Amino acid sequence: MKRWIIYFVILILNILFINSCASGHENPIVLSGTHPVMANQYIVFTGTLDKESIDSGETLYYYDMMTNNTSEITSIPENVGTTLDISGSILVWENLGDIWMYNITSKMMQKITSDVYIQERPKISGNTIVWYERQNDNSYVKGFSIVNAEYFTLTNNISSGPSIDGEIVAWIDKEMEVEIIHLSSREIIPITNTSHSVNNPFYHPMKTDVQIDRSNIIWLDYRNNNTSLDGTASIMQLIQFNITTGIQTQVTNNNMYIHSIDIYGNIIVWGASNSYLTEEFNTTIYTYNINDNSTRELTCPSNSERYVFPSIYENKIAFVLISVDSRDPLTIRVYDISNEQYNDLLLHLDIQINYGYLYYIIFFIVIICIFIFIHYYVKRKQ
Repeated sequence: MKRWIIYFVILILNILFINSCASGHENPIVLSGTHPVMANQYIVFTGTLDKESIDSGETLYYYDMMTNNTSEITSIPENVGTTLDISGSILVWENLGDIWMYNITSKMMQKITSDVYIQERPKISGNTIVWYERQNDNSYVKGFSIVNAEYFTLTNNISSGPSIDGEIVAWIDKEMEVEIIHLSSREIIPITNTSHSVNNPFYHPMKTDVQIDRSNIIWLDYRNNNTSLDGTASIMQLIQFNITTGIQTQVTNNNMYIHSIDIYGNIIVWGASNSYLTEEFNTTIYTYNINDNSTRELTCPSNSERYVFPSIYENKIAFVLISVDSRDPLTIRVYDISNEQYNDLLLHLDIQINYGYLYYIIFFIVIICIFIFIHYYVKRKQ
């Protein structure tokens, strides 16, 4: 009899302990080096709950700026160089050479590709996903329509990209020219057409990192023989092109290394630093307004902090703050253009009890109580 009473007490204590842990307990998330992306009220990023195990794998999360909650999506294997993108509530990423999709609203996950070739750099706009596919010596822009569940191929001559907005897809071909295609007509239109002559001052031997939003395309290429501050390397400059007007603008003309670029509407954001590989570099975030051709330094260079991976959506710019002290976790900071306020996101994962298992525990307790009562009742009758 005493033995059953002991079992009953232990079960009760376990339930109380689980509930006390589940209520309000938070685990901080350590960011990894993946570029966070933003759309609507969501910021998507990768990280881990354990800083020591970040090299052995990470997890895909999204942060809801309306509720200030962080939710886990799925685990990501180590060393996959995950590229993320989001449109509305639909997220896409690459995982070990295949493209995956997750709908935050419906909580449904889908594997988009299963191919022997490498699929990477996915981008999404609305219900259309495009990505880069490597086939031996060839590279393709492939796509998938979520609504029609149909796959398609756009080109087999790509060097960088792709990027998509609406029905326009942009990329850089193997001749280092920027091209776009309208999905409705499937007509490829060259944006740049520089003569491949070293003597031509408009010839730019390298372009990369193309991005598109509405009628504006941005990319990086070499201009004006700019070199780094120490004179040891050539520097790529940020270029903007308006599809409607046909006007091309050189946004930057300096000796800073540009690490990442993004665009939304008439605002371009990028990260730039005075060095490329050394740990001593000072990295800051800049913005450029296409309407008035104005450039603004959003963050100030600091010896204790670095600012990288900017992403923009509507009136908010998100970027990663890296502390020089490696013991401090990375932080996502959000800048609101409308009120010029900064906000550091508290990235944590709530520990929640699985109520499905709790119901089984309660049922088991009830059965034990009945058994104890019967045992005690029969013993009294004897």
